[in-house]
Amino acid sequence: PAGSADLSPEEASVRAAEILERALERRATEVRLEPDPGAVRVRGRIDGQLVPLATLPVAPGRAVIRSLKRVCNMLPDQEKKPQ
Repeated sequence: PAGSADLSPEEASVRAAEILERALERRATEVRLEPDPGAVRVRGRIDGQLVPLATLPVAPGRAVIRSLKRVCNMLPDQEKKPQ
C-alpha cells in the first residue's frame, strides 16, 4: 500500500523484500533507510554513489524498518540508539 497507514508485519516484510530485491537488481552494495519527518528515503550505494531507490510514507517506512530489524535480531522499537 502506498498510503500513510501502518503496514501489518506481513505487508512490511513483503515491502522490505521488494526493496532488497530492487537493490540487488541494481547491484547495490549498501542499502540505507533514512527516516525524515515527512518520509523514509531508501538509498543504495551503486558504483560508489548513493542513489535513491524508493521513498515511503512515514508509517509504512517505519514498519519496513521494524521488519528488517527483526530479521537482523535487533530491537525493532529502538530508534534513539544505534544498533
